[in-house]
This record gives sequence, C-alpha cells and structure tokens, in this order.
Amino acid sequence: MSRVSVVAAFAWATLAPGLARADAPAQLRPTRDVDVTYKAPVPHSTNTALLQRLRFSVKLQHQRLDMPTSSTWILFDIPGHRMMLVNDAARKVNILLADGELGQVNLAAGSHWERRAGAKIAGLACTDWQVMTKTGPGPVSCYTDDGVVLRIVDGARLVMEAASVAYASQPEAAMVVPAGYQMGQPGGLKF
Repeated sequence: MSRVSVVAAFAWATLAPGLARADAPAQLRPTRDVDVTYKAPVPHSTNTALLQRLRFSVKLQHQRLDMPTSSTWILFDIPGHRMMLVNDAARKVNILLADGELGQVNLAAGSHWERRAGAKIAGLACTDWQVMTKTGPGPVSCYTDDGVVLRIVDGARLVMEAASVAYASQPEAAMVVPAGYQMGQPGGLKF
C-alpha cells in the first residue's frame, strides 16, 4: 500500500460520520476532542515504525495529521470539503478538494460492515469492523465507542496502531492554517 493510499485509508477510517445502526460502528468520527499518536510500521522493515500524530476538534470539525519526517502536515476541513497540505518551511498551502462530501462513507452496492473481535489498545477498548465488498474483504479498523480509530490492519499487515490517546480540548490555533501562509488555488486534484 503506498503512502498516499495509507493516508486515504486513514482519512476514510477517521473522518466518516457516525452511523446509528447495529450492523456498523456506532461512531466513525470522534465525538470529542482527541490527540492520538499512532505507530505506523515502515514497509519492508522489521522493527522500524513512524510516529504520526492525529488531532481532532469537534467544534471546528477539523482533523490535523502531523508526519514526523516532514515540515508538512495535513489539515482535513470537513465542513469545507477539502484537504490542505500545509508546508511550514515554505509557508504555503496546497488545497485538494474532496470528490463528494468529505468523510462520507457510501458503501458500494453489495458491501456491508462485519463486526469482528474486540481489543484493548493504548488502554482503551475498541471493536474491529471490516467492510466486506464484492471483491473481498477490506481493511479492518478498530473503533472506540466514541469514534476514535485505534488500529487499522490491511490483510495481515498492520497499517497503524495507537500508541497513546489523550482526550483534551484542541487549541484552535493548531487546527487552522496559520495567518500569512500563501494559499494555493484548488486545482484539478481531487481525493
């Protein structure tokens, strides 16, 4: 799975709106402010993992993903239907528009959720949920009852797992593009 598809899977698993159905996770988006640090194993390496920090603001409906090896971070603006790549070193922002409603999970015809086992990760209980499609099983995401993803597994490969979770109010300044940054115009790029 490429870095782009990992980010897409991560965004899909963490930004989807809640579903009030017994045959799907109770919440697919956090219901309260949270700061999660994930370990993401480096492909083709036995003991190397990158740490990724994800913060979610319920008030703003913004999600920030910090990558440890870059001065660029990703801001998902759910109400604005866009993803912004924020480069602090260059003080520039590239904007990608969502192809449809950001965070909306629309299962393809014939697809459905399947509940799997429960787990305890980073001290919190979660339930594994897998989307089953006509072409086979999709990744398994372990959701807390309040919508925080604690782990994603794709086949036999661990994509990411929470190392720590802190429920705390997120400062608004960390959840928006800093003042004075050059905003790019949304181009033909969609995700």
